[in-house]
Amino acid sequence: MIRSWGSGAVAAALLLAPSLGCREDWGERPWSTLERSYGVIDPAPANSEPDQTIVIRSRSSRGAHNYQGMIKRSLGRSTIYLAVESQIDAKDAPIRIPVTAIGGCSRIKWPNGWDTAVWLPDVGVDIAFRDNDGTMLRWCEERGIEMVARQVVRGWLASKDPADTSLADDPS
Repeated sequence: MIRSWGSGAVAAALLLAPSLGCREDWGERPWSTLERSYGVIDPAPANSEPDQTIVIRSRSSRGAHNYQGMIKRSLGRSTIYLAVESQIDAKDAPIRIPVTAIGGCSRIKWPNGWDTAVWLPDVGVDIAFRDNDGTMLRWCEERGIEMVARQVVRGWLASKDPADTSLADDPS
């Protein structure tokens, strides 16, 4: 016999979700972490472009936060400007990350292309940008930012030591 759970099951799931630790255990949203250190009220620069995919990982939250098609990006001489363009996250302030805050860049190969990530050690965040054309990679290289092996950054992200703001030697 097939039985329908109906709206009662949905209501029960919504009531139980907080007690099961669904949202609270995720930690702070990475964008909030970035806003505290790099938040600005500046409008987007004229050369800002919509970004296909930006994925933010943080030491203070679980998982990866995907801002697919929701971010405007501008690569300046000495900063990266990012602004959320979504109605859902319209309250999020734009951020301007100075080159001096970037501890390293890394490349990530996916079946459908490449990402280039910037590592921000002082705030415990890693931001990966879809980069099939190599624009972000060239931006990092032109500023003399060190290229770091991706597995080293993954290990650093997994570390829970708040004092750890440097990458350990590459184990390979």
